[in-house]
Amino acid sequence: MRVTAGMLYGNLKRDLELRAAELWESSRVLSTGRRIQLPSDDPVAANRILELRRCLSEAEQHLSNVEDAQGWLKTASVALVSLADDLQRARELAVQGSNPALPQSSRDAIAREVDQLLSHAVQVGNSCFGDRYVFGGTLTGSPPFVLVAPDAVVYQGDAGDQWRELAPGVRLKVNLNGAVAFLPACQALAQVARDLRSGDLASLSGPTLEQVDSALSQVLADQTEVGARENRLDLGKNRLLDLKLNLTQQLSLAEDADMAEALVECARRQAAYQAALAAAGRLLERSLLDFLS
Repeated sequence: MRVTAGMLYGNLKRDLELRAAELWESSRVLSTGRRIQLPSDDPVAANRILELRRCLSEAEQHLSNVEDAQGWLKTASVALVSLADDLQRARELAVQGSNPALPQSSRDAIAREVDQLLSHAVQVGNSCFGDRYVFGGTLTGSPPFVLVAPDAVVYQGDAGDQWRELAPGVRLKVNLNGAVAFLPACQALAQVARDLRSGDLASLSGPTLEQVDSALSQVLADQTEVGARENRLDLGKNRLLDLKLNLTQQLSLAEDADMAEALVECARRQAAYQAALAAAGRLLERSLLDFLS
């Protein structure tokens, strides 16, 4: 077959373009650190990378849910400890105030301290995690408890539940019903104050004291429940952290380039490109008469 000048220059041009494209590809791998830039580079690996990224995104979302739930429950736990302290103090004051030898002026003074305990209990019941009230059920945008009188509290939340997804198909309830957790305690504190002011010692040492004990038992039960949920979240968080690390490592193996190998390959392609340029330079120095001779 007769080789014409046009064929020679055409082949030369295609060879230079091929070497330049190879060099550009190596440079892109070095600059990004990734061996796969487009799905067409390796369709099978590209599909695996997409799946790994989906799983990693899902794990990160569940980890975020767990951390949100932990913050929510930690807020509730601190509030319950404080409420238990208020009730325990109110119990001590009720016993002290039920002493018949105590003058009414002293009971009035004790009642004022109980008023402060009630006010504090309402404040604790309105605890927030971020900008959300944790004891209001699904109504998290406004305070669930309102002190409408020195010894009267109204609950403005609902009985709705707050759930967090910890894994596909796995959810955990993170809130407590404020009406169950806090309202009995507030009512018990209010009753202690009323009995002290009215001097009703029989009620103070009997039904009212039992009311305080019942409310305290409820708070302690809620503390146990919150603690169990926190333990479950700790286990779930550790699992998700391990999963995230594993997925990140798999993703790195799937898409990251071996930089040492990439450097060697880039150098090889650089040399090939330079050789092609040198060959082209020598050929282009020849004139048309050289081909005709």
